Amino acid sequence: MLEACESSSHVRTLIQIKADLYRQHKEGIDPCRLLAQLKRLRVLSCTSFKIDILPDSIGELIHLRHLNLSNILVVSLPESLNNLYNLQTLKLAECKKLKKLPSNMQNLVNLRHLDIAGTDLEEMPKKMSKLKDLQFLSHYIAGKHEENRIGELGELANLHGSLSIAKLENVENGGEASSARMDEKIHLNALNLEWSWSSSEESEFCDSQTERDVLDKLRPHKELKELRVWGYRGTMFPDWVGHSSYYKITKLELRRCSNCWMLPSLGQLPALTRLEISDCDMVKLIGGSFYKGGGTDNQETPFRSLKYLSFSHMSCWAEWESYECDKHQETPFPQLEELWIQNCPILRGDLPTFLPSLKSLHIVSCQELRCYLPRAPMLRSLTIDGRQEARMRDQPLSMLETLWVNGNQLVNSLFEAMTHTQPTSLIHLQISECSSAVSFPGDSLPPSLEELSIEDCKNVEFPMQHQQHESLRSLRIHNSCDSLTSFALPAFTNLKYLTIARCENLTSLELSQSQSLQELRVEQCPELENIIRLPASLTKLRISGCALLASLELSQSQSLRELAIENCPKLENIIRLPASLTQLIISRCLLASLELSQSQSLRDLSISGCPKLENIIRLPASLTKLRIGGCALLASLELSQSQSLRELAIEDCPKLENIIRLPASLTKLRIGGCALLASLEQSQSQSQSQSQSLRELAQSLRELAIEDCPKLENIIRLPASLTQFRIYGCPLLASLELSQSQSLRELAIEDCPKLENIIRLPASLSRLYISRSTFAPCLVLHPNGRPFITLLRVAPACFPVSFVGFARNKLKQSWSKLNLESRGTWSRMISRGVVSTSIRKLNS
Repeated sequence: MLEACESSSHVRTLIQIKADLYRQHKEGIDPCRLLAQLKRLRVLSCTSFKIDILPDSIGELIHLRHLNLSNILVVSLPESLNNLYNLQTLKLAECKKLKKLPSNMQNLVNLRHLDIAGTDLEEMPKKMSKLKDLQFLSHYIAGKHEENRIGELGELANLHGSLSIAKLENVENGGEASSARMDEKIHLNALNLEWSWSSSEESEFCDSQTERDVLDKLRPHKELKELRVWGYRGTMFPDWVGHSSYYKITKLELRRCSNCWMLPSLGQLPALTRLEISDCDMVKLIGGSFYKGGGTDNQETPFRSLKYLSFSHMSCWAEWESYECDKHQETPFPQLEELWIQNCPILRGDLPTFLPSLKSLHIVSCQELRCYLPRAPMLRSLTIDGRQEARMRDQPLSMLETLWVNGNQLVNSLFEAMTHTQPTSLIHLQISECSSAVSFPGDSLPPSLEELSIEDCKNVEFPMQHQQHESLRSLRIHNSCDSLTSFALPAFTNLKYLTIARCENLTSLELSQSQSLQELRVEQCPELENIIRLPASLTKLRISGCALLASLELSQSQSLRELAIENCPKLENIIRLPASLTQLIISRCLLASLELSQSQSLRDLSISGCPKLENIIRLPASLTKLRIGGCALLASLELSQSQSLRELAIEDCPKLENIIRLPASLTKLRIGGCALLASLEQSQSQSQSQSQSLRELAQSLRELAIEDCPKLENIIRLPASLTQFRIYGCPLLASLELSQSQSLRELAIEDCPKLENIIRLPASLSRLYISRSTFAPCLVLHPNGRPFITLLRVAPACFPVSFVGFARNKLKQSWSKLNLESRGTWSRMISRGVVSTSIRKLNS
């Protein structure tokens, strides 16, 4: 698409798909270079593009109305951006490295939308108050200087949507805060007030009254819908926070208010549906005042609209007092559906006694909790973990659908409750970290159960069903049930997913009757010797860390598509790989040979760490990816049948001398650690009966990497299709011929100390890396043009300093983008007039 833009200077709108834009840039089309030609652009969207410098030429697009640069890698924007006086929308969201905006942005008087969310800006430009037409400003950073303090917001009366104000620690007093005139911004519906993180020592020295005055003067208008206060350093909140006159607030978040010892009164906010409180480290008690609120004499039911409530990381919170209701008053939280209490390590109680609408309760890492759980007749999901002594008295387990219980006492309490009330709706059950010798009530699972996970419960007895259990679909046993020595699944007729891991005493696994099983994972079972009769329904199988497993029979598994076998050091035989297999991973096994003649659907094959493997027999024609590594005895590789192969990687095969008939379909080739490989040579006279040369790859190979091949001396006539070439650790390589590689974009050379000639750098080259190759090079440019190199990274030891002068002369169009390692060293050497005779070798 960018090529088409070169021929037209009348383009008004350029909205580029980010993936396509990156691909074209990677292939050498520099979109920044094209901007200067598109003088009439009104709309430019260039998101997620991997550039770190925006060209000054963008300031020439004076007709731009909409500019979207979201999620690019720039650190700063050019000052020329201030020339875009017609610009109405500027989007810089998620430019995570952006630290500075142009200094004279007040010139953009027509700007209406500025999005800087997710950036790393340190301060705002001066005189933002002049942008009086601004209707959306995602963030404002309160500065320390007169022209970028919080008062600049005072003139921006038309702001809509949400606004975040950061670095409020720079606001000196309430008078300065009032100059922002927040109560006049009637179109805002969400306000975030943020103080920067400060250590506990810094927070202690804050003037609490000043902090409270600042927050008090930042009070918004009464129709605000969402409020977030982060990092407030006062000890108490001003009265407006929680005042019932804020009748439209639906979401409220208080986070990192580390000096506050008392939460504001929030219970009378009539529309509040979501409340999150976290990291308020000084709060020890939540009592009756939390439920009340100013502004009314008649107290309504506290939190009457609240549906979601979360407390987290409250390190000093010890007590939650019950609310005393009048006889005619409804209990608090009548609409609460979800309650989270997390990382409150000294909370003892009490929890609300009755929550009539509660559907989901999660209590995590509250080790000291010693109370009854709330009565919740509508409860569907319960998560509770730790060493709590919380009891499930009066819990109507019959409604529960999801239950996760962690810890001795809690598991015991659960099993005790299950003896009285059968959880007839339970679908998902996970129990973990229980060392007690307990078993499921009645030695059976709840009849409705579909998913069961038992983790770190070594003494729990697995229930051996006396009758068929048709509901169970997924079973996971991890580091549990030490009494299991053999495992059969005749009762679970519809089981589809089975994971067994770290079952220390399991010796055999019988699965012949599990005719619905689709996925099986067996991991870290050190005593397992036999897996008997894998079912025909199996599609995925992963076995790892089974030290005694010697063979695997797959003759019945004719639906198997994915197989991974790892770290089974005694495994010598895999019997009858099925024809249905599409992916095969074998690692750290004792296989001597691998027969693949029947696996005609195999597309992805990875073999590593098999020190006795000598032969891979009949690689199938369907194969598209092949990775081989750490096979010390593998001497040759026959690829004549693999005419669909696109990616090949071979590493650490020290005896490999021949790679026979590389297929013409290959696009990526990586060779490393092959000590006997001596050359990669293209020969026009080579017959078809001989091994295929790189010449026949010219129409397909795009990426080539060669590493640690100590005998490699020659690489002759690389293919024209190559776009990326990396070569490392080839100490005998003396020259490199690139004359045919007219698509090459990236070249990297490292640890090639004898390399003296790089012949004819192609005009397409845009990235060149050279490191730890101490030579005086001869660089010969291609006669048809010079490279437009956007990144040149060279270690000083590699080139004489005169090379820099050569680079400036030959590559002057892109010199500003060069990235030299230790560039200061180069500059100092140039200033001293150091000149090398090797400059005579350079062909101009």
